[in-house]
Amino acid sequence: MAALTETEQAEVLRFLGYANWEELASSYRWDYPTLVPTTYIVADAWNRLSDEGLDMVRRDLEILRKIEGILAGGALCRLASVKVGDITLNPNELTQLRQEWERWKQQLSDDLGAQINPYRKLDGSVGGRNGRVVNC
Repeated sequence: MAALTETEQAEVLRFLGYANWEELASSYRWDYPTLVPTTYIVADAWNRLSDEGLDMVRRDLEILRKIEGILAGGALCRLASVKVGDITLNPNELTQLRQEWERWKQQLSDDLGAQINPYRKLDGSVGGRNGRVVNC
């Protein structure tokens, strides 16, 4: 059975809203919600994927990369204009791309049988409730 590469694993964690830390256990506390329990579910899922499941996860990652590339590359550059010559730009493009991006994140989550990080920020970035701050 094939396995996800370390880069693919890091992408899965990022798209699902988890930090890619070397050591997660030190951030775990019962009275404070952290990413640890659900991160273990994600990490365990890629160890149990069948070859067919691995293909689906890789397809989802490819689609997510493409959408992210469109958002970062071209779509953001078009915010300044509504019309270029005879071409009228779609004013809902960013919203629609972000909705599609969220849909494919959910598909990736479903393929792994794991959840998207419930403590991520609304924009999809890793939220502040994911880890414990310790003052020494």
